[in-house]
Amino acid sequence: MKRVLFLDRDGCLIVEPSDEQVDSLDKLDLMPGVLEALKRLKEFFTFVLVSNQDGLGTPSFPEPSFSVPHQEMLRLFRAEGVEFERECICPHFPNDNCICRKPKISPELRQYLDKNPDLDLTRSYMIGDRGTDMQLAKNIGCEGITIGPGNTWSNIASLILHSFT
Repeated sequence: MKRVLFLDRDGCLIVEPSDEQVDSLDKLDLMPGVLEALKRLKEFFTFVLVSNQDGLGTPSFPEPSFSVPHQEMLRLFRAEGVEFERECICPHFPNDNCICRKPKISPELRQYLDKNPDLDLTRSYMIGDRGTDMQLAKNIGCEGITIGPGNTWSNIASLILHSFT
């Protein structure tokens, strides 16, 4: 059975700046310990990125402003052997009431779940920094883990790996 780590991006994989928008390379900063943790976890899990990116593609957040730091982030992970099997990114604002914004299961994420009937969701995790991430975990039937003060990537990796020993 295939296990998945569903991963939020801002505030989980990368540091979320005070303006909540990683729209330049200057704002791209990996979370402490994330590379080391994911390298430890990749033996046991497939990685899927699930992220809300408010207003992506609008004048306040043009696609190139997102794409350049995002592609660099992916390059940094790939250089360490960490790759994402799927990326599910919602570009809408909360008040748009779209069908793809976390904690909803987006059509893209639903398609991934449906095309992978061998997923062991009971031994999969959603890791994120917000309540919407934890609600998404419940919605897809996996365990949610909140990253934040006192729950670092090192702690999370150890907690998850403990279940395999």
